[in-house]
Amino acid sequence: MTLHSFIVTSLALFAALAGESLALDLVKDGQAASAIVIPKDWLQWQKLAAEELQYHFRKMSGATVPVFTEDKVEEKPGQALILVGQGERVTALGVDTAKMRPASYAMKVSGNTLILAGEDGTQVDRLRKPRAEGLPPPFFFYGVRLGSLYAVYDLLDKQFGCRWVFPGEIGEVIPKRTTISVPDDLNVTRGPDLAQRFFRPATTTQWHLKAYKAFLPKFPGLEKAFPKAERDEALWMLRMRMGRNYYFESSHEYTGWWKQYGQTLPEIFALQPDGSRGCQKGGNPQYVKMCVTNPKLWDLLIAKYQTQLAADAVNKGLCVAEDDGDEGFCVCPKCQAWDLVEGTGKPQMDGKHVILSERYARFYNEMARRVRKVDPAGFVIGYAYSWYQPAPQNVTMEPNVVIAFSEFSVYPHKPNHYAMEWVDRWSRGGARIILRSNALWYQVPSVPYVTAHQMAGDLARMVEGRKLYGTDLDTMTGCWAAYGPLYYVLARKQWDTTADCGALFSEYYDAFGPMGPVVREYFDYWEQFTTAKYLDNPEAAEIDTKYGTMNGHFFISASRFYTPEVLARGRAILDKATPLPAGATPDQAERFRNIELGLEHAALTLKAYVPLENPDRAALLKAARELMDFREKIVGRNVVNVYAVTNQENGRRRTLATELPGPEPSAADAAGKRP
Repeated sequence: MTLHSFIVTSLALFAALAGESLALDLVKDGQAASAIVIPKDWLQWQKLAAEELQYHFRKMSGATVPVFTEDKVEEKPGQALILVGQGERVTALGVDTAKMRPASYAMKVSGNTLILAGEDGTQVDRLRKPRAEGLPPPFFFYGVRLGSLYAVYDLLDKQFGCRWVFPGEIGEVIPKRTTISVPDDLNVTRGPDLAQRFFRPATTTQWHLKAYKAFLPKFPGLEKAFPKAERDEALWMLRMRMGRNYYFESSHEYTGWWKQYGQTLPEIFALQPDGSRGCQKGGNPQYVKMCVTNPKLWDLLIAKYQTQLAADAVNKGLCVAEDDGDEGFCVCPKCQAWDLVEGTGKPQMDGKHVILSERYARFYNEMARRVRKVDPAGFVIGYAYSWYQPAPQNVTMEPNVVIAFSEFSVYPHKPNHYAMEWVDRWSRGGARIILRSNALWYQVPSVPYVTAHQMAGDLARMVEGRKLYGTDLDTMTGCWAAYGPLYYVLARKQWDTTADCGALFSEYYDAFGPMGPVVREYFDYWEQFTTAKYLDNPEAAEIDTKYGTMNGHFFISASRFYTPEVLARGRAILDKATPLPAGATPDQAERFRNIELGLEHAALTLKAYVPLENPDRAALLKAARELMDFREKIVGRNVVNVYAVTNQENGRRRTLATELPGPEPSAADAAGKRP
């Protein structure tokens, strides 16, 4: 052996030995080299964290890493331990997650042990009990902090390159490897940048019971698939680290108050111009407004708060948010005395309007001071919405006020830099801002209505150097093949506010492998189309004004703009990847197939829409049957949330799906017997 080759060989051997000594093997050559350990008295989300780690390791390597509780772990020589959640072993290693920031975690190697433990507190008393069984993932978004679960997902993300581009197995990007190891100097402590990161989901048991039950019995395939669809969507949100450090109940508070107090305490409701109390003439009691200067209203709210604390002392937030709608506000002299009359209204609206922001800011402050007297840690939640969306000019907010700021709801839009100024001014005094946008709901359903770059840019401006405390985005209707990049980038940006949006878009397209450039071109085409048709287009504005949002913007405009010729241009872009390029994996091909199915779904949906004139009933029934059969076929792939879009269409009679006959009863059913 020459001196040169001896040196090269020696250096290679040294590097190999050094590399081996600098890594902790969890799976070695396709065989488990570790065990996952959860606390003896585990919490349900800690168990889920262990199961998720086991699942992803198996998908990566084929090895099944066993899961034990720490009192039953079978330790073997040379075996690594992965400690998930705060147990006795984690405590013995000097890690105390109870002292961490809410929902933060430690990811640390200590000897032959990998610690994945986070702050797993909860504000809901019944969830404190260990081994709380039967809690579906959607429940974890309400009053539960998921530090240990986030530790697992961040390990899979940062160390192993796992990605979840949409719900379900097809959307999982899990790189293959026979050996899974982590650096032996791994030591990370971090938590979420935003205290709340949330897309309101449309696939939940609550939606099922209240809305979807009207049509699901007619479509057994959809009914049967619902539990999986619910879990897929919720699990995707968890994997993207959606969640709440604290559950801020930002809902319209008074929707049932007229029924409860309208006869006995009419004075707490808004005075109308005709001298009556309650709703404006012909108004729906669900949208009743309040007389926010009335001390009797304040007393009722504080009494409610005291009852709430007695039931759950950890839930310290009092929601005082006004009901929905832009009309019916109180005109009594006391309320009007709190207003800033010289307000000019929203910049994007014509005409002058009285701005109600001073009124509601003073109301929130009044309630905040009263809540602090009941509980010094208490806080008040109110909206910045409608005519009280602009920030108050003369009122500084109390520090225990949380403002659910309703802006950035309509896309595409003109630049609205004034909204950033409103965020700054609402937060004066220490108030916390939750971005309460309707943007996800305002996307035209089923069709590729793409506004991803503008929405991502607005979120980036909100989180970078601003006073944003969290998000509450309404509603994720789940058109995954139509809005996929939007959902992915917004979710990733909320967890890591420093992430570059351009890099996040690239992550999404990389999931399609060699078809990625085609998928990017496809979505770029639709984003250009959406901007051209819906921004500064008189035809779109006329449709919206004439037919309203649900009919006009959602359905009439889709029928008008997304013509067969327009869809064909989108199809031509996707055809550039046919046949599939060399090197495309089966997983990448399946993801690409979802995009193709999404375009097919859009075409079938548009074909089934009931036209404004000359409807052909027989043809529409046939089209509705084709559409619903297709939805039953694709429901398990998460191409689109078939439940949400069907419900939207049914609510406005845009298809004849509700008139389709259900399945024929079986002989046993017909005889009144259960099989």
